[in-house]
Amino acid sequence: MTGRQAAFRWLWAGQTTSAVGSAISVLAIPTIAIVALHASPIAVGTLEAVEFAAFPLLGLVAGVWIDRWPRRTTMLVADLVRGVALASIPLAALVHALGFPQLVAVAACVGIASVFFQVAYQSLVPALVDEAELERANARLELTSSGAQVTGSALAGALIAAIGAPLTVVLDAASFGISALTLAVVRVRETHLEAGSPHASFATSLRQGIAAVMRAPVILRIAGATAMSNFGIAMGTAVYLIFLYRVLHLSPAITGALFAVSNAGVVGALFAPRIARRFGAGRAMLWSLTLGVVSQFLVPLAVLVPPLPLLFAAQVAMTACVPIYNITQVSLRQRLIPAELMGRANATIRTVVWGTMPLGLIAGGALGSTIGIVPTLIVAAAVACTAIPWLLSAPVRALRADDDSPVSSLR
Repeated sequence: MTGRQAAFRWLWAGQTTSAVGSAISVLAIPTIAIVALHASPIAVGTLEAVEFAAFPLLGLVAGVWIDRWPRRTTMLVADLVRGVALASIPLAALVHALGFPQLVAVAACVGIASVFFQVAYQSLVPALVDEAELERANARLELTSSGAQVTGSALAGALIAAIGAPLTVVLDAASFGISALTLAVVRVRETHLEAGSPHASFATSLRQGIAAVMRAPVILRIAGATAMSNFGIAMGTAVYLIFLYRVLHLSPAITGALFAVSNAGVVGALFAPRIARRFGAGRAMLWSLTLGVVSQFLVPLAVLVPPLPLLFAAQVAMTACVPIYNITQVSLRQRLIPAELMGRANATIRTVVWGTMPLGLIAGGALGSTIGIVPTLIVAAAVACTAIPWLLSAPVRALRADDDSPVSSLR
């Protein structure tokens, strides 16, 4: 095994562990707000929005720093910050001092650290694998990350029922500690530190990252599609657990089991590279996005029939399609953007595509408090479908999985 292969496997192991923990918190923290603190839909939406708000606020400047800093070290520090912040929840619960403001503060800390981690993470992978192996490497990361969510969701439901949601968060805090340990043993040559322009001003570096994205209109179209689908999905996410708990009257244990079983769709990640090569990257992104967002209309229909089959179908479609879409578009970016610009370009794109998520979460919470939970889910699915036209242009549909054209030619 080569040094790069070993480094990638350590990264892979750490992110798999972290994904299990994060899946636990995805269910446990909103459950604390909804069940224990009796939060309203707008409060729940705001809580989830706080974590994602860090990207539109900090994403662009974080990209500049990450292109100047060692990416592995940045990720390690971010993991430690997230672990400490999450550990404060069970500690506060033990002394009966846990309140909604602390949940918001933890979400903000986790969100800020995640900005730096995620931009550095996507920028580090190309340094660990050969260019020809990018799709395969991203497929492995996506598959195990998504598969870990199956385990995490099942654990979350069982642990919430057994020991309560606050103590369940301990596992997520511990998972970030394990991820930090795996990063500590990763050894990688970070060529962006050698190829960058250390004497360029901050403003110049920022403009260079934005320009790397603006020179490729097809990347902008992909970013637009991702942003709109994220906006609609976030609207639905803001009220989804309230829908399960208060409208359908499902227990946390059943909800966790539903999340776990429904995530069987992650097998889509196994076939993502093959699908992109067989049908082309553009068509793979178009059809995976379309099936994923249209399936969300099944969720509000669950009030009319036995709910679990419809919820299962909607979740399976989403968990099968999201990996195909993400693996394909991330691999394209990693192949097309120079290493020294990768952090800034990824940050620019993440600012756009994640910047719509806090807006969607707040909008979904506000609509849930005014027009009701079920109508909000219908509106959310319709909004997510507005992402489809962004991928219908001929240049996007013509993209190949092995396209290595310079960004300036992708028009």
